[in-house]
Amino acid sequence: MEAGLAITGTWPMRTELANRMRGMESNALATSMVLVCERRDPSAAMLSRNEFRRELRQRLPQVIKELEHANIAPVDVAKAAIGPGMAIFSQAKAVLNTDDSTKSLRDALIEINDALDEHLSEDEGAFDADTRFALTFFESHG
Repeated sequence: MEAGLAITGTWPMRTELANRMRGMESNALATSMVLVCERRDPSAAMLSRNEFRRELRQRLPQVIKELEHANIAPVDVAKAAIGPGMAIFSQAKAVLNTDDSTKSLRDALIEINDALDEHLSEDEGAFDADTRFALTFFESHG
């Protein structure tokens, strides 16, 4: 982003074999993400925090559905969906907080993960984070 690039696409790729040493008896990710970037549009608009949040909540459900249909492992879906969230953030000239300060990359990632967590845990009600992790783990590994 500091180089003036914006994420325009992400492609999850299964890059790891199930029998690799790191993958045995661990919860290591099996998918790598390829980020597609272009120069950021010089006339890109600034987004408010609320616009950023609204855009995330509109786009992420469709992205997650596409990832699930592409047979991305459930433990990898949340990580793979970060790319489209970062695309929203990186294509804007800036995302402004309520006090008109610029949202940092770290804060954007927190916001993206919160939106993902909201969407992914809709069916799981009020489970805590550990329970949601266990559900995702058991979906993947039985």
